[in-house]
Amino acid sequence: MVLRVPYFRQHTDYTCGPACVRMVLALHGKRVKERTLARSLKTNARCGTYNSAITALGRRIGFRFQTSSRAKWRNVLTQIRHSQPVLVNFVEPTSEEGHYALVTGYQREKVLLHDPWNGKYFRIPLKDFKRRWLGYGTRSDRWGWMAVCEKKE
Repeated sequence: MVLRVPYFRQHTDYTCGPACVRMVLALHGKRVKERTLARSLKTNARCGTYNSAITALGRRIGFRFQTSSRAKWRNVLTQIRHSQPVLVNFVEPTSEEGHYALVTGYQREKVLLHDPWNGKYFRIPLKDFKRRWLGYGTRSDRWGWMAVCEKKE
């Protein structure tokens, strides 16, 4: 299954978070510039964007980001099957640093990402994705942070 989601590249090497939030908001009909989101999220070159800033921004602008800090791959698949892209924070394959991307699909043991650095429908083997997503940032092998955006009624 592959979801159709608006795609935007990140404008700097540290604004992957704002670029991903921009994609999700555009999917829900709200157009916001990356620079505006970066300012609202307090994104900076030293530490990028904090997960908690994304949740807080959603509340301020009428969206709710449902988050989980111990998600598993099956949780991501459930959201994809319900036509919801999933925002994830994982270790980016080329820089080996923390990075945000949107999971937009799954095909033949490959995870499809709208990755604001690597491109639209960027493919990564499921096994590699899980290793980079689960365990990042903690000693636990069950770290998997994810967020799904819902527009408040």
